[in-house]
Amino acid sequence: MTVSSPKTSRIPRRILVAFGIGVVLGAAGYVFGRSVLPQLIGSDALEGVELRWSDAMAALTGVALMIGAAAVILISFDPRRLAQMYGMEEPASAEEGRQARLQAAVMGFSGFILLLPMVFAVIGLAPAIALGLIVLLFAAHTALNLKVWGSVDELLRRAGFSNSSAAYGLAQWDILPLEYLVARPPRVLLSTGLADVGGERLARHRAVRRLGARITLAPFAARLMNC
Repeated sequence: MTVSSPKTSRIPRRILVAFGIGVVLGAAGYVFGRSVLPQLIGSDALEGVELRWSDAMAALTGVALMIGAAAVILISFDPRRLAQMYGMEEPASAEEGRQARLQAAVMGFSGFILLLPMVFAVIGLAPAIALGLIVLLFAAHTALNLKVWGSVDELLRRAGFSNSSAAYGLAQWDILPLEYLVARPPRVLLSTGLADVGGERLARHRAVRRLGARITLAPFAARLMNC
């Protein structure tokens, strides 16, 4: 009870803080777009540029990802704050800090790519050149994503496990069909679902129960998978 009660009391405060930050940043963005931006690029720079609501949502998402990435990178240099963010019991190690910065960089890169189509439209870049640049950046982003995915494999190897996704023919973030699990059950199945509320549904499944002692189900926190 003494462990869970502080977490329960912090949730409303975090929501209020996040809401307050969102209001402040939203107001700042509105003032910047109405007053500062026209002076920087010229009042007629956006004439003839058609921006849809989906463009505005992509821009907001991109900015949010870049701000979140910058915040994580700053926090990653403080082992205690990084450990608190990930719910770790001890201060984060130097390697964990590097991994956090890598994941944050991938997240910020995602936001940067989301912003590029609107930036290219404003500066009048030729569509073929703009598309080529986006494709190149997307390829680089995919390579970074694979590096992050590989770090999960490295975590498993250091703990004495091996990732069976390749043996099942699964791609990154693919879904493991239950038929594969029954046909070739691994000795241990690490499941993020088991770590969540209601995750015991997997353990109660008839096909999984029939496997009995052939497979061990263990919870794997989702925060260790997501960037």
